[in-house]
Amino acid sequence: MTLDDEYPPGFVDPMHSHDHAQILFASTGVMAVTTLDTSLVIPPQRAVWLPAQTEHEVSCRGAVSSVSYTHLTL
Repeated sequence: MTLDDEYPPGFVDPMHSHDHAQILFASTGVMAVTTLDTSLVIPPQRAVWLPAQTEHEVSCRGAVSSVSYTHLTL
């Protein structure tokens, strides 16, 4: 499953998880992803892989265009 999204500056998606692994890709803008163990900054044209059931929060300091891929089989 693919989800294209546009996020406004200051957007925060509170802590949550997914039943399937997720690849979160920032095509433009910068996202911060916080898990229970770490914090990551995802610059444009970079991605992060989140295993299934990983609690995470996503925040955007500025406007972000992203693509999220879920229901992955690796």
